[in-house]
Amino acid sequence: LAALRIHELAEQESSGDEFIRARLYLQASEIWLSADEPKLASTAIGGAFALVPESGEIYLMSGLVQAANRKWSNAINDITKAEKLRFYSARGYVARGRALKELTRFDEAAEDVARALKLDGFNIDALVLRGELVQTGIEINTSYRRAGAQSVETNPVITLEPTP
Repeated sequence: LAALRIHELAEQESSGDEFIRARLYLQASEIWLSADEPKLASTAIGGAFALVPESGEIYLMSGLVQAANRKWSNAINDITKAEKLRFYSARGYVARGRALKELTRFDEAAEDVARALKLDGFNIDALVLRGELVQTGIEINTSYRRAGAQSVETNPVITLEPTP
C-alpha cells in the first residue's frame, strides 16, 4: 500500500520538481522490491527514468530491479552505467556480482565481491556470494579491518584477489 501511494504521489506534478518526483519513484521501487514485487518495481523505475534519464542513482536501482527480475545482462549493464556515473554501493556490486555469477563469469563476479567488501567488509550478501564463488573453485583471500580500527598490522585492509 505504501509503494502504491508513493507511486501515485510521484505521478503528480504538484509533488515537486523532476528530481523529487524521481526520488519518490525510487522509494516506491525500493518498497516494491522489499515486498518481492519486482515487476511493479520495474514500473516505478520507468517513471523515474522518464523524469531524470541520466541519473546514477536511478541506474543503480534499475540494476537491482533487473537482478530481482533475473534479467542478468540488463542488471550488469545498469549497475555498470551507475558506476560510470560515479554512483555505486556495496549492494550494487553484490547484485552485479550475482548476475555475473549466474552468467558463469566467475572472475568478474569475484572482482565485484572484492569491491563490495572494500565498501562494507561485513556485508552479509557479499560474504554469502564470496562463499558461493569459492564453491565454484574461485579462491578469494580476505582479511578485514573493523570500522574505525587504526592499526593496519592487527587489522589488515581487505585484499580480495581471485586466483587463476
